[in-house]
Amino acid sequence: MKFTISAADHRGKIDNVSWSISKDMLLIQGNGLMRNFSDLNLPQWCEYRNDVKSVVVGKGVTSIGNFAFAGFEMMTTIYMPNTVKYIGDGAFFRVGLRNVEIPVTVLKIGKGAFFGVHLRSLEIPETVIKIGECAFWGSEQAVTEKVRYAETPMMVYSSGFREMEKMSVALGI
Repeated sequence: MKFTISAADHRGKIDNVSWSISKDMLLIQGNGLMRNFSDLNLPQWCEYRNDVKSVVVGKGVTSIGNFAFAGFEMMTTIYMPNTVKYIGDGAFFRVGLRNVEIPVTVLKIGKGAFFGVHLRSLEIPETVIKIGECAFWGSEQAVTEKVRYAETPMMVYSSGFREMEKMSVALGI
């Protein structure tokens, strides 16, 4: 999948990744790990979170940093390539996503990664070996439409799916 942006409105670089925004799309490109942020130290692109509807993470980026897209309530789509191995704590905290497909290369989903995201569709590949505490808190709607989940042993903190008890039972967690 190839993405291009012409005449980016805003752009910058943070360590291994560069970013640009054009219209309502945020493009993240680079090689290696994305920096981890905190709720008190958010990335520069968060200044535009009320305008961004889609995020494209380019091939080569190997992690989604902590709090990278926290509060992107207008975000309805995310593309993560098969180079991503880790999704950080609070990475998608309270974003507007309804459907998420975790790449098959992901090994770990951090604490509160999708906290407060009202998912309707969720795909967790068998490659995921650890799901952090409260990773999907508030995503109980995922059971109403579609949940795809591989039956591979993994470490899931007991509250990783809090408020998703029906899903947990259906998946045998």
